[in-house]
Amino acid sequence: MGYERNKIVLLQSVLMLSFWGSKLESYWNPSTWVGFAVTLAASLGIHRTASLARMDASGRSLLRRLWWTVVVRDASCATLLGRPFRIRMSHCDSDMLTLEDFRNELFTSRPDTREGAYKVQALYQIHVSKLSLILRQIIQFQSTENNDRSKMSELHGLLTD
Repeated sequence: MGYERNKIVLLQSVLMLSFWGSKLESYWNPSTWVGFAVTLAASLGIHRTASLARMDASGRSLLRRLWWTVVVRDASCATLLGRPFRIRMSHCDSDMLTLEDFRNELFTSRPDTREGAYKVQALYQIHVSKLSLILRQIIQFQSTENNDRSKMSELHGLLTD
């Protein structure tokens, strides 16, 4: 509707809406919202490391967390709903999340957060992001109807690690 002009707020809202959807047969389903999120993320340029270079550390961390949330949501929705991935990871070079991406956010929003609790929450998000990349590879491998045992072994090793 054009009411909200802040693209970061729009991206956050669209990500939240991806958890809501009417019937999966409807065009207003989680995949639709993920598609909007991918479009907004690309328009912000958060899929590219260079576009975040001139930002302060806090802004960079927020956008990197948002990007990886979009990546995880894309992998989840595509896998669960049997839809194609909306993100081509070969077009993205955003750095993987680190503990530093969460430090300021957790301690400024919740000063009572202990270091151990902060680490558990941050590590969860980091590892979910890494697992979503492996999930993408598994789905892509399955869709090729390839019986390459070495690739299957490689994917199993990635999951084990």
